[in-house]
Amino acid sequence: DKGERAEKKASDKDKKVASSGILNFNTSSKVEYYPPETSTLKNRTSFTTEEQLLEEEGPTIEYKNYVYPFLPANILEIRQDICGFLNTRGGRIYIGIQHPKKVVGIEILKGERKDLIQGLATEIAMKIDPIPNGLIDMQFIPVLFKNGNEKKNECVIKIIVKQGNSNQLYYMNEAAYIRAGKDTKKLDNATANTLSKLRQIEGQNLASELDFDDFGKQLPTSYE
Repeated sequence: DKGERAEKKASDKDKKVASSGILNFNTSSKVEYYPPETSTLKNRTSFTTEEQLLEEEGPTIEYKNYVYPFLPANILEIRQDICGFLNTRGGRIYIGIQHPKKVVGIEILKGERKDLIQGLATEIAMKIDPIPNGLIDMQFIPVLFKNGNEKKNECVIKIIVKQGNSNQLYYMNEAAYIRAGKDTKKLDNATANTLSKLRQIEGQNLASELDFDDFGKQLPTSYE
């Protein structure tokens, strides 16, 4: 059937766009509603509008409240957080959460989601060195009304960042970032060079062994 073949071809094309040849993104949008208390934040497949999340921001969790299309400053913050997670223990960025932890969602059309995937993949490939291929996923998690019905075109964007190669540091625009508590911090050049050499020599993730509160420049975090 020509219609079925065309539909399959379009689906295969979407999968290619999702992977972008650079990063392996997961663009799942399956709706599966259940009460918030029945699952941890990490495993959620839906959120309820105005829901207050239980989990606080921390070393592996970052909440953001942006409007799409993102501003350049928003993209910069996302890149910094991704770099920080890569260099520490990995983590997850949730976009569509109002400070401190209220679900408001973000409105983004289905067609715009592929543009976001391509744009973010390009930004990461161009600005983060080495390229974190296979270490970053993206999910569009539905936001539901309190009666359980899905809010059209609204979701929480979840960016999943795995811990990077422990033998090296990841740099963004020649600067290294780490995650310290609930903040992303920029390492000064001397500290970054020292940490990079230690990782190359000892071949292990030393992030947990260093007190990052003693150095590095703390970056402002915007929730607006």
